[in-house]
Amino acid sequence: MPEMAALSGEFVRVYEVIPEQSHEEAALRFGELMFDRGEHADAEIYLKEMVRQYPDYLPGWIMLAQVQLVLDHENDFQAISIRIAALQSGADALALDDRIGLATVLAVAGDMDGVRREIRRCVEAADEKNLRKLDANRLLWFAKLAQTTGEGLLRPELMQQFFSILPQEMSKQVQASSTAQ
Repeated sequence: MPEMAALSGEFVRVYEVIPEQSHEEAALRFGELMFDRGEHADAEIYLKEMVRQYPDYLPGWIMLAQVQLVLDHENDFQAISIRIAALQSGADALALDDRIGLATVLAVAGDMDGVRREIRRCVEAADEKNLRKLDANRLLWFAKLAQTTGEGLLRPELMQQFFSILPQEMSKQVQASSTAQ
């Protein structure tokens, strides 16, 4: 985005329209849109129906777990995290944003070995194109989990790109926590 005083401190998420998308992917993106708009209760209802229709679709379960965290539904989160653990064999094909979501869910569930494994995969997959697809919260979680696990944030050639993408306030937060360690 161009530098404009009226947009100072604002963040925009651009949803990509792609020609081929599975039904599961399209359903997930709609649930993410509701979540991003702050419609958490509606996203919960929608995503519960989505995972009922697509019970083996791991990204749907990951997003539903994140909604449960925001809504502070701990019992539902625990049940969903058990389902996610059962589906992790399908995690090889996850997109970077979904993999960061998985690492976040595993961190809250207390599976630090799983977090390290997923963050290592995130670091390996991170490039400018993939980083630009992430929203600010995913970027922030990626940075925090990479620091917490000791897996390293990113390869040196991507560090500058990472901090140019992350909103300034969040960038300062990540840099401050990395110097404190």
